[in-house]
Amino acid sequence: MNSIDKPIFFLEILVIIFSANFLGFTQITINMPIERSVFQRINNKADIQIGGYSNTNFHYLQAKLSPIDGGVPIDWTNMVANLSAGSFRFEIRNVETGWYKLEMRGLENGIQKGDITEVSKVGVGEVFVVAGQSNAQGGRPPEGGFYESTFYGAQHDKVNCIDYYTNSSASSFPLPVISKINEQTNISPKGKASWSWGLLGDKIAENWNVPVIFFNAAIGATKINQWSNGADGFPNYNEYENTTYYDGWPYVYLKKTLEYYVKIFGLRAILWHQGEENLPYFGQNGNEAIEYINNLENLINKSRIHSNNNISWVIALVSRYGDNTNSELIEAQHTVALKPNFNTFLGPNTDHIQPGAIYRDGGVHFRGTGLIELSEAWFASINNAEFLANSLPIAPSNNLTIINNQFVFGNSPVPCTDINQSLSSGDWNDPQIWSCGSVPNEQSVVIINEGHVVSISANNVFIKSLELKGTLNLSDDAQINFVE
Repeated sequence: MNSIDKPIFFLEILVIIFSANFLGFTQITINMPIERSVFQRINNKADIQIGGYSNTNFHYLQAKLSPIDGGVPIDWTNMVANLSAGSFRFEIRNVETGWYKLEMRGLENGIQKGDITEVSKVGVGEVFVVAGQSNAQGGRPPEGGFYESTFYGAQHDKVNCIDYYTNSSASSFPLPVISKINEQTNISPKGKASWSWGLLGDKIAENWNVPVIFFNAAIGATKINQWSNGADGFPNYNEYENTTYYDGWPYVYLKKTLEYYVKIFGLRAILWHQGEENLPYFGQNGNEAIEYINNLENLINKSRIHSNNNISWVIALVSRYGDNTNSELIEAQHTVALKPNFNTFLGPNTDHIQPGAIYRDGGVHFRGTGLIELSEAWFASINNAEFLANSLPIAPSNNLTIINNQFVFGNSPVPCTDINQSLSSGDWNDPQIWSCGSVPNEQSVVIINEGHVVSISANNVFIKSLELKGTLNLSDDAQINFVE
């Protein structure tokens, strides 16, 4: 397992500066949804929130959804009437499961004004978060015993991830850039390579005919007590590296995934695969099974508290370390998975896949065809009536708030004005889309090129539509700092 780097904060200057005189063309910018977004379906439908900004007025702002694979078309529909230049937000409600192209246009006196703006791929389907240790996280040769692993990227275009990996404990992620899962893509925030998840995504896309997106918060060589301690906010010692990690490790990455990605996209369930690291400790004091149950239940409960949702968990049965397995460890996992009224579900028993040290890299890690078997085992665990009928999918947040702003720039940053909502509400539990509103004549403005997730004092917001060169002072005690 790699060491955890210290947080790195830097300002990435990717700005384009225009005079307002050059902004004479009519433009609609869509900030949300991001290209290749997949929103969790509930009863085969989801509400898709649309956010962005316009540099001109329209009598009507219209949206259209055209199916690419599956889905039901929604023809041009009036979404906003009498739109003034600036930011907008609306919902397209009850969108059927499918893979769509989103288009938007503005009308003036019944005539299209300016060009059509589109997001070429947007989905309503399934969202999964992976957590656990190395056989959930994956790896690349030559690290951690993955020397002979063969990786299988997804074949279906509808299988997605965010190709981003971090060792930083900073409180924010960069703006999501979503891509198809290929052999060597990361799966944000901690997943290394496609592992078995691209293959699982293919099975979901083929059999359920839905798009899917994965997030991966697993960390290799972690024990259940470390996850539980991290969920309680405590530091953890890693004997492999003789290092005491910061408060919240390793759980902090799962927490951030729930508070950020899941708020935006929703969630079907967490797929939990952990136990190999606990096997050597079973039998030392006779209480290991009870301790495992208590720690796993605490972890699950904390995830629900931090996300403010009753998240469904699917728990794999896993104990193999080399040629050794442990029935008490398996039974502990089985107990939590089948606990009545706990919204947990039985995952695959992976001890039977490549059963022995000679079959696995480092005696632990699946490789080659074992990854195919692993994906098949995971799919069997979720492709059944028990899970599909009784799991509790989480809808995307309906609190993606647009704040209208007017930013004026001279030789140095100056306060922004026209903020119509308190900045104190901008935290992970209420992600916000910021948009550049009206700009005074003859002023230079900074126009979005890429966008960032930023920190406002102790609060965090989701930003796409504005990027600043330098720091903009908002008040005596709040300022925007760009972080990666």
